[in-house]
Amino acid sequence: MVNRPLFNGKKLEITIDSESFDELLSTENDNAIQILNYSMKLDSNSKYFKFIRTPFKTEHELLDDIPFFRLQENYDEMIGPGFYHDISVLDIINNEENVISHWMVGLKRKDLEYVVKDLFGDLTKMDDIFSVVLHSYATGPNTVFVTTNKFLLKNRFLLDIIHEPVTIVDPEETIRIIDLFFQYMGKYIVKGIEWDKLSYYRNRFISKFSYFPLNNQELFIAFFDRFLFVMMSLDEISIQKYLELDNISLYNIYYHFNYFISLVNGLFDNLALIIQEKYNLTFQGMEHPNSVNLKPKKKNNEEINSFLKALKKENQELYNLIDYYKDFILLIHDMRNIIIHDKMLGMKYLSYDENLQISAVRLNDNFLSKLRACKYFTTQKSEVLGSWGIWKKDSSYFLDPSYFGSSIIITLIKFSVKIFELLSFENLENALKNKDPPLYNEIKVFKGDKKLFPNIS
Repeated sequence: MVNRPLFNGKKLEITIDSESFDELLSTENDNAIQILNYSMKLDSNSKYFKFIRTPFKTEHELLDDIPFFRLQENYDEMIGPGFYHDISVLDIINNEENVISHWMVGLKRKDLEYVVKDLFGDLTKMDDIFSVVLHSYATGPNTVFVTTNKFLLKNRFLLDIIHEPVTIVDPEETIRIIDLFFQYMGKYIVKGIEWDKLSYYRNRFISKFSYFPLNNQELFIAFFDRFLFVMMSLDEISIQKYLELDNISLYNIYYHFNYFISLVNGLFDNLALIIQEKYNLTFQGMEHPNSVNLKPKKKNNEEINSFLKALKKENQELYNLIDYYKDFILLIHDMRNIIIHDKMLGMKYLSYDENLQISAVRLNDNFLSKLRACKYFTTQKSEVLGSWGIWKKDSSYFLDPSYFGSSIIITLIKFSVKIFELLSFENLENALKNKDPPLYNEIKVFKGDKKLFPNIS
């Protein structure tokens, strides 16, 4: 978590990288349209959002209607001609232009060039970096800068260090932040429709699970309830990430993250019991508590988990699926054991400088090797987040609970849905269409909405 409270009881301020969004709108990109639709509703949502964009000529009305900031060239006797040091915001709709900042921008660009050249070797990306700097002058640091610029996204945390912290995100991350901001304000809104909390999470679950039985059996109710709690705990982790960084927010993340991992581990046991109820497998040791579980055990490359051995004989394809995800299952199981039986997963401040701090879990070598075994784990250079929310600083690795939790849920959904499909449960959407048309129509609103878990089909 970066030391910048995006959620501070005021409006969420969003700056659009006009050049990025001009390209996205040319391809009718859903994410870009969804974000800009909020700017069209400023009359009704004015207490929630404030939009501004970088200067760029565009033919797209959605983008053109957003106020943009620009530089004014003014003569200063102390500096001389040719220095841009006034920033103004031009409101196209109301035909207003207001000078909102007075900075010696020309001089500050010169200072910044020395830092950029030292970090990146040249000034080829200086204009991209300076657009972010101007954004922070025009709006302040506690705002979101939305872009698809690969250089800015890759080096977002380095840019935090060389200048005032700015939250640089891509459009999918922005949609997620908007959703979390609504929750922070006590609202549950999808595509302009407000829902009560239970309906919101229920419909999100159903929209992601294409296969799931419509019945009142206790095991399926337990799975449904646990998964809703998993989603709620992840949302709480992510909201705390954007609050003021202090001991309270740190411990809130700590609490919800440990609860989150325990719930996910419980879902694996829940799935094992559903499989057992489906096939009524018999195997050695089945009378012992916890003998029905998905934790793989191999000896000489042969399965020795008695329950999984019996399942392999009953449904080879289902066993192969579980075996494919074995590293993922073992990772969560080991994390749960640390939480329940050992010293827990401690949180700490990861500091880069006085302006940039993150709440993170430090990873030891053993834990890191388990993550690498999960096939999805990646890290990148320049101290940026990998696909599972892993930071690299110097020779150490750290875990961001919000990003990590999102990757866990995405993987868990894919795994669980495939299990239900292989167990021959009916297609949930088709079942709802026939048995509960009103709920089916509600789910259509949630289908394709990417607010909850970006990058999941």
